[in-house]
Amino acid sequence: MNERSNAPAGFAAPADESTRERLRFLALWTRNLPGESAAAEMSYDRLIELYGEPHRHYHTLNHIRHCLCEFDRAAALMDDPDAVEMALWFHDAVYAIKGHDNEQRSADWARDALRDAGVDAGSAQRVHDLVMATRHTAVPSGQDERLLVDID
Repeated sequence: MNERSNAPAGFAAPADESTRERLRFLALWTRNLPGESAAAEMSYDRLIELYGEPHRHYHTLNHIRHCLCEFDRAAALMDDPDAVEMALWFHDAVYAIKGHDNEQRSADWARDALRDAGVDAGSAQRVHDLVMATRHTAVPSGQDERLLVDID
């Protein structure tokens, strides 16, 4: 994934939190998929819809907000901060209360959405693998995985 920048030079951040989040996600997507704004908008809208499901108590948009704040504090330590940030957005997207494959389904959706939008297979798989690290079933294998798991 590409060099990170949260906003264009001279850009004034909007006051509304949901607008800032939308612009942040769209900026992340655009850094990695220029010209794919329709796919970015669809993915963002679906993420917000999922994180707002009424059965969620912890795996909500507030959890993602907290993760992104922690991400911002640690991004300079990461090898591929865009991949980690994308994984954070998707890592709890699918949440069935008694589901045992939530991370798998979230990771598959992230990879497929990125591939469908034109991300190369290796980068899409990297995001998939990062999401899978949030299962917390194994010791993270690299710096990005360790930081992602700590953030989560």
